[in-house]
Amino acid sequence: MHVIVPYTDVSPKTRLNSILTASERTAFAQAMLYDVISTLQSNGHTVELLIPTETVMQATDQRDQETIIDSTGVSTEAVSTSTSTHADTTEHNAASDNYVSQSPTHTLSVTPEAIMRILRDDDDPDNEASTQERDGDKEYIDITVDTAQNQIQSNQIVVTADDRALTPAVNSCLNRLSDTETPFSELAVVMADLALITPTAIERLFAREGDIVLAPGRGGGTNAIVVRHPAFRVDYHGTSYRDHYQAATDASLSVGVVDSMRLGTDIDKPTDLPEVLLHNNGMSSVWLQSAGIELNLDDNTGRVGITRKRKNEDVD
Repeated sequence: MHVIVPYTDVSPKTRLNSILTASERTAFAQAMLYDVISTLQSNGHTVELLIPTETVMQATDQRDQETIIDSTGVSTEAVSTSTSTHADTTEHNAASDNYVSQSPTHTLSVTPEAIMRILRDDDDPDNEASTQERDGDKEYIDITVDTAQNQIQSNQIVVTADDRALTPAVNSCLNRLSDTETPFSELAVVMADLALITPTAIERLFAREGDIVLAPGRGGGTNAIVVRHPAFRVDYHGTSYRDHYQAATDASLSVGVVDSMRLGTDIDKPTDLPEVLLHNNGMSSVWLQSAGIELNLDDNTGRVGITRKRKNEDVD
């Protein structure tokens, strides 16, 4: 399965600002992204990272301050241009490089090293400051890089840059289903904050029959979707699960629904963090523990919450 994973590092996870600083929220979002990508790749699926153009530019340029940016804004030393269809892009990517799609017929190849910088910004000054100020963070970051490089095959990640909002960006990718020159008969979209994802859960989604297969989120959103009909388009506003289901049935498309705790739990709020510590065995739970966040039983309610050992006095 070819899986599109939308991700942005621009002010991610703002609803966690009561417990994490801005740089910590970015690092935690990246840890969840690691878990999603490594899970998908472990089952042999192709991952396409859908990200803003600025993220690509920073990743390709930040390591070499002397790199020249041409009139198109593309780093000419860090990337190379190619004129090929997306189908050719995917085939070439499997053999060697990664690609950033700027249009259906124009691509940019991105090195595996740049991919790893997209997944984790080593040169973020906030990250450097936090590692110097907080005991244990530096050790965690080193572990993260080593482990992530072992788990993620960065040379097999396709990168698409799109500065539009989530709905039009994803729909642009879904246009390939109606393009007779592309090999796609089905595409999946999986959100980057599904920290509880497992190979078993994702295979349940992909094995489910239907022109459209939905994995609803707890708040009424659509956390993952498989599209097998070229006429279907997504709309992520509001209660998108209900809207997607209705749109599919109105178009006489068959709909499959996967009711999964792991796919239905997207991590947005502090009250979601206990689920990560309880059910995640990857980067996300390791990151939280390294930040001093641990489970805490509330004697009054009998419910499990979280507490942080090191008081965070610099919340943005």
